[in-house]
Amino acid sequence: MYIYLIDGYNLAHKIPEVARLLKKQDFDSAIDRLVRMVQSRLNVHRNRVIIVFDGKKGVFDFPHNTYSVEIRFSRKPQEADDVIRDILRRQSDTSNWTVISSDNEILRTARDLGARFIRSEAFYHAYGPAQNQDSARETKEKYNPEHVDLDYWLNIFGGEENEDD
Repeated sequence: MYIYLIDGYNLAHKIPEVARLLKKQDFDSAIDRLVRMVQSRLNVHRNRVIIVFDGKKGVFDFPHNTYSVEIRFSRKPQEADDVIRDILRRQSDTSNWTVISSDNEILRTARDLGARFIRSEAFYHAYGPAQNQDSARETKEKYNPEHVDLDYWLNIFGGEENEDD
């Protein structure tokens, strides 16, 4: 079992549709959308997922009983970053932990304690955009042959110099 510890609002701001909801201050919908995105990308039935959010005025709880994801909120004077670092520091072994954040201090703490880490934007792009029309339109890219590692594939398939020359 792997444990994923996610910096909630940090990841949320990397996902266009969730960021729009946050901008409208529709926190419940934003959190719901983020949780559903995480559920669709990580095997939440075989792994443990903890998402930590900064507590906002009036947003300190979320109906997380319906999800297979644990939701936590910081309370003043703590911020989500403090809660994430505290969670990591309390572990005797973090080798099966992966931290998802783009906050350099959090990533440094994860690295120093032996946990794996991935930046929020890399997680979002690696696991693909949410499966809806808006995000599919936003992330559609043309095939660009400049990004192909030709030497790698020639080595794999035993390509040789042009034999006709």
